[in-house]
Amino acid sequence: MFSIKNFWQRFLKKDEVHQEIDEELEFHLEMCIKDNIAAGMSAEEAKADAMRRFGNLQKVKSDCREAKGIEMIENFYQDLRYGLRMLANKPSFTFVAILALALGIGATSAIFSIVNNVILRPLPFKAQEDLVMLWETNLTTGHEQVETSYPNFLDWQKQNQVFEQVAVLPSVNFDWTMTGREEPQQVVGVFTSANFFSLLGVSPALGRDFTAEDERQGAAPVAVISHGLWQRQFGGDPKIIGQKLTVEGEPMTVIGVMPREFDFPSGVELWSPLTPSPDGWTEQRDFRVLRAIGRIKAGMSFSQAQAGMNTLAERLGQEYPKENKGFGIILIPLTKVIFGSTEQAFLVMLGAVGLVLLISCANVANLLLARAASRQREFAVRVALGAGRFRLIRQLLTESLLLALIGGTIGLLVAFIGIKALVGLAPADIPRIADVKLDFQVIGFTFLTSLLTSIIFGLVPAWQTAKTNVNEFLKESGTRLLGSAQTHQIRNYLVVIEVAFAVILMVGAGLMGRSFYKLQNVDAGFNPKNILTLRVALNQGKYPDKDKKRIFFEQLYEKVKILPNVESAGCVLMRPLSGTVGWDYPFSIEGQSLNEHKNNPPSNFETISPNYFQTMGIQLLKGRDFTEQDKADSPHVVIIGESLAKKYWPGLDPIGKKLKIGPPESNRPWMEVVGMVKDVRYREWEATRLDIYMPFPQHPQYRMDFVLKTKGDPFALVSAFNQAVYELDKDQATSAITTMSELVATTLARSRYNMFLFSLFAMLALILAIVGVYGVLSYTVAQRTQEIGLRLALGASETNILKLVIGQGLKLVFIGVVIGLTVAWWLSQLLGSLLYQVSVTDPITYIIIPLFLILIATLASYLPARRAIKVDPIIALRCD
Repeated sequence: MFSIKNFWQRFLKKDEVHQEIDEELEFHLEMCIKDNIAAGMSAEEAKADAMRRFGNLQKVKSDCREAKGIEMIENFYQDLRYGLRMLANKPSFTFVAILALALGIGATSAIFSIVNNVILRPLPFKAQEDLVMLWETNLTTGHEQVETSYPNFLDWQKQNQVFEQVAVLPSVNFDWTMTGREEPQQVVGVFTSANFFSLLGVSPALGRDFTAEDERQGAAPVAVISHGLWQRQFGGDPKIIGQKLTVEGEPMTVIGVMPREFDFPSGVELWSPLTPSPDGWTEQRDFRVLRAIGRIKAGMSFSQAQAGMNTLAERLGQEYPKENKGFGIILIPLTKVIFGSTEQAFLVMLGAVGLVLLISCANVANLLLARAASRQREFAVRVALGAGRFRLIRQLLTESLLLALIGGTIGLLVAFIGIKALVGLAPADIPRIADVKLDFQVIGFTFLTSLLTSIIFGLVPAWQTAKTNVNEFLKESGTRLLGSAQTHQIRNYLVVIEVAFAVILMVGAGLMGRSFYKLQNVDAGFNPKNILTLRVALNQGKYPDKDKKRIFFEQLYEKVKILPNVESAGCVLMRPLSGTVGWDYPFSIEGQSLNEHKNNPPSNFETISPNYFQTMGIQLLKGRDFTEQDKADSPHVVIIGESLAKKYWPGLDPIGKKLKIGPPESNRPWMEVVGMVKDVRYREWEATRLDIYMPFPQHPQYRMDFVLKTKGDPFALVSAFNQAVYELDKDQATSAITTMSELVATTLARSRYNMFLFSLFAMLALILAIVGVYGVLSYTVAQRTQEIGLRLALGASETNILKLVIGQGLKLVFIGVVIGLTVAWWLSQLLGSLLYQVSVTDPITYIIIPLFLILIATLASYLPARRAIKVDPIIALRCD
């Protein structure tokens, strides 16, 4: 059986093997001579007969070495040495080829490392493909992702036939104040059902997870903390289990620490059991504030699970028509929820960088074809001396392999730098992006890519060379040995392919660029310049009622608005661009019936202080702003966004109209519209919602985001703001400190990142394609020197020669552009969900990109054309 180890050992001892073969052959030869002498021959006749019977002794030795596997590895070693010498003899060719391969392989490896770490690496969950997020769907209003209620969750748990388990957690994470350890800290926490961790198939690295006893009403509060919180606040104390935390003024016992890699929901540092609420919200079937997660039973498909939950939704709609009629249930894979559009974006990027790699291969193949043409006499001579065509193919493939391995090695360096740059520029909200690095998987991918590319770009030139007609080329000489028409045709095909791929990438980059331009120029409805924003979330145990909350925030507002360098101050329940979640409330317009109310989309509810609009630069379109006179006991008033006014009072003045939170028959008071402001992008940058603003004293909340318009550096005010908070409550923490400009930048970061990557690849593809066009035309001019000289001698003008050469280049470019546009038209559908207000068939992009590429290609064709018209007809005609 073939053994690489034995094979290699034999190669290392090849001198000994050679000696053994020589000795053995000598022995057989002497024995044959002795036999001949014994048969009566003379010594000379015996030796001559023995030599004749052995045949070519050197060939016999070669056959013996080949049988022992020595010949093959020796030949390979010789091919390597010869290949290195040939590459060293043509440093410019070698440099360009290796550079093209290093860029292509390095870029591909860098993107692969991100895709592998972010998307392909399994989440730290057991059988993640069986996990789904469950949403209710409001079939009446068309809203597809509505949270569910606690009673519905209990029914899903008991009555479903398709899930092993169902768990829930609130739709938003909480800002909890943790005290008792030096300065108060705000941590992001969430309540979950007790089976949350077991459903995900994740166990704490220390301690235990929740049990059914922990979620019983009246059970002692317990908490599981994240690895990050454990390290940051407790120094990784291994005795943390059993220690007490004070969270929101209530003691909690730490029962577990999650593994380092666990981060779900993203950013959460403390999990606590969701217990039935004494205020009764867990008994309200229409109080939909919970997200649900399910694990599909083994052997059951996604569609079967969806069908099972459809049946259950119908049954619950019949049992509880008041709360559930018109609601369905929709299942979405949990991985899709976590990764969102990231998965599609990176897969598109991987495809894009793959095109760059193929263009690199086409370029190198073109270079190899040109170089092989100049070596045809060498190959013809070698064939004439007995070299087989397979031997030539092997030699050329070995040279290709050398190029690919050297290019791949340098590509690893490119990948290392690229990964650092891409991770540094990437938005922080991309899952696991910080873990991306150059690991063994990436190195293995780079090695395999190098091998694959060596085959892709090396096979065609090697095959073409092997078809060399020995007799024909031995008769020819000089400049006429520059390759066959077929080889020339293949080079033209490669250029067309390069241009087509470049067009595809440039169209993608063009669509991304136009989309980002439109996003960047969206009117956010506010002016983010010089605005510092900070969050204060009150300890609900310490501030249990509305009056205490109102008094605290009113006092804090009075303190911060007079801080030095503060031009204006205000506060809002949830500042713009805080994320995709917020306070959604149903509302009723005065005069609406209950059925009409049900058709109203949820509004974006905000409670604000006076001067909030002025501080944020939000334009008041009609009516008035809230004032100090809008107190808790004053008539209830409201300010609305312009979209809400246009939807419900089109063409009318909304001032003086009335609306209320909840259904029309609810006990909540009607609120008079006293103002209308410009729409603000609170959640999605791409769209507005129906905004409803209410004065803070009439609707106090446990948390508020403060906004401070500053005269200088916004962050210089952080210390003074914190001091104002401590003066009111030394146990109160401040969190989420940033500026509105940073929030805007963060919101646009993903689109900017996608556009940057696509533009980078498109630029690289354009450069490589133009190099390909230039290379082919330069080669053609050299090949047609005599023809051009003859044309000039016969009176052809320089303009005619320019047209001839440039026309040849543009002909290839035109064909490539047409093919590229056709394929791009089809592939651009993949970009649809990544674009904003730009059609995948955007006519401007499809017109400008080809024109730009043709212009660049014309310039690339001009240089060889200029060289052609400088041909001296006399010298050209003397050339052989």
